[in-house]
Amino acid sequence: MLLNGFLTSAITSLVKKIDVLILGFWHDDSEVGIYALGKRIVLSLQSPFQLFGKLMFRDMSSVVDSGSEKQNFAALLSFTVQKLPVLSFISLLVGVFSWWVVPFFFGLDFAHSAMIICILLVGVTISSSLLWVYPLFISLERFREFLRITLVNSAIVIVGYLVFIPNFGGIAAAAFLSLGWALGHLLILKNLRDCIRLE
Repeated sequence: MLLNGFLTSAITSLVKKIDVLILGFWHDDSEVGIYALGKRIVLSLQSPFQLFGKLMFRDMSSVVDSGSEKQNFAALLSFTVQKLPVLSFISLLVGVFSWWVVPFFFGLDFAHSAMIICILLVGVTISSSLLWVYPLFISLERFREFLRITLVNSAIVIVGYLVFIPNFGGIAAAAFLSLGWALGHLLILKNLRDCIRLE
């Protein structure tokens, strides 16, 4: 269990850092700076997004009844579908305003950071709406499956970095980082569904 937790944390940290290294290897400092600024802004917004996601689910106990795990899972998933448009609308507003805010505060040289922000916000929106899948998955003590999902997700992201960053630069880095954030939660959601269905 401890080893699985350590490996999962190490792999996640690698994915978070290696994008800038690969981007810097293939592209100049300007490209790296534009990407790094967009990523830094989104990472600073990630906590408020996740907090908002938690606030949306503060009444989760009223959604989850005393029925079976399958019924509870269905109720949580239905609740997520209902709340996802709210987070999506907030992301859309942030993305639109970033095209004016970024050049205003950081200059026209960094205007394309707004594109990085918009791409990353897709992953943040999906992951924030599915915050509940991680604790539920861990509570079922499915540590090996959690490590396997982390490995698969990280492999997809890193291969995407290596294949597409040389030609598409920061756009590719943002796309695959966003994909990793979303895909990790979606894979756990699928595994949870299969697990509860079997039980």
